[in-house]
Amino acid sequence: MPTATAQVYITPDEIYTSSVSNKLVYKVYNDGDGSNDLFDIVIFIPSAFTNITKVTSTYLSDQGHISGLGNITAITLDYAADGGLLSTGQTDTITITAYDSQTNTSTVSIWTSYVRNMSGGTQYKASESAGKSSTTAFTKPPTVEVVPPNTLDTTAASNEFTYKINNIGAGGSMPLQSARVYYDTNIITGVSVTGSAAGVITITNNYIQLDYGPLDFGLADTFTIKVFDNYLQGSTNISWPATVNKGNGYKSANVSGSVDVNFQMPSATAEVYITPDEIYTSSVSNKLVYKVYNDGDGSNDLTDIVIFIPSAFTNITKVTSTYLSDQGHISGLGNITAITLD
Repeated sequence: MPTATAQVYITPDEIYTSSVSNKLVYKVYNDGDGSNDLFDIVIFIPSAFTNITKVTSTYLSDQGHISGLGNITAITLDYAADGGLLSTGQTDTITITAYDSQTNTSTVSIWTSYVRNMSGGTQYKASESAGKSSTTAFTKPPTVEVVPPNTLDTTAASNEFTYKINNIGAGGSMPLQSARVYYDTNIITGVSVTGSAAGVITITNNYIQLDYGPLDFGLADTFTIKVFDNYLQGSTNISWPATVNKGNGYKSANVSGSVDVNFQMPSATAEVYITPDEIYTSSVSNKLVYKVYNDGDGSNDLTDIVIFIPSAFTNITKVTSTYLSDQGHISGLGNITAITLD
C-alpha cells in the first residue's frame, strides 16, 4: 500500500480568550490516488482545550464511530467501522465543540492529525491544506464604545450619539464579518443608523445588525445612532453592549471606555411677568396678575413654581391659578415670603 495521505485545516484560526465554549470545524480531504482510501483519522487535541463535548462528521453515517469526548488528548474517526472508507477525492467536515480556559493571547494551538489506509497500518501525518491553517490563535475581541459626549436630553423627541466598533485586539488579524448592538426596548422605541461602513444594516426588535464586507483588522466603524424613546422625565443610564462575529459566531465585544448613554433632564425654564407694573401708595389691597409661560422644549414640563414675594407686601390673602384644577395645591398665604404652586 502507498503512504496514506490527507490535507487538513481548521476554522476559525482565531478564537477569543473571552469565549469558554468554541465551535471549530476541521476539514479532512483525501488527496490520495486510485483506491488509496482512508481507514481512519486521529486528531490530536491541543492542550489549550480542556474538554471536548461534541464531535460530528458529515461523512460518517453512524456518529457512534467517533471516539474521544471529555477531557482527552485525541479524537478518532473510524471510517472502516462505519462500513466504508474515506475515498480518494472525498472530504469530511468534522465539527468540534471545545472548551478552554485561556486568557493569554500569546497562546497558539497546533492541530495535528494522522491517517491510515489499512487496518493496523502505519499512521501518517496529514498535511496542511494550501492557503489554510492548522493552528488556532487566542485573541482579544474587537472593542466597542459610545464616543463622548454620551449625554442625551430626556425631554427631546429624539437624540443622537456616536458609536464606535474597532476591529482591534491583541493577537488578532481576522476581518470582522458582522456586529450586533443591543438596546433596551423598555425605553427605546425606535432607532436608525447613519454613516456606518456596514454594507447591510438591519434593525430588529432589540438590536442593530451591521453586516460588513468585511471590516479588515485594524479598521474602525464610527457611526451615528438616532434614538426615539418613551422616557419623558428624570435621569437614567442605558447600556448599548455589542456582540461581534469574525466567522465563528457572535461573541461579546470588549468595552473600551463606556457603552452607556445618560438621559438627563435639561434646566427648567420659564418666562414670567406681572401686571400691573404700577400700584398706588394709597392702595392697601392690590390684585396682581403673575403670568408664567413654560418656554421649554419637548417634555420639559414644570413640576412647580415658587414665587418670592417682595418685602413691600405684608400679607397675601388670596392666590388663584387658571392652570391648577385644585387650588389646594397652592401654598403660602398670610405673612410669608413665597408662594408655591405644585
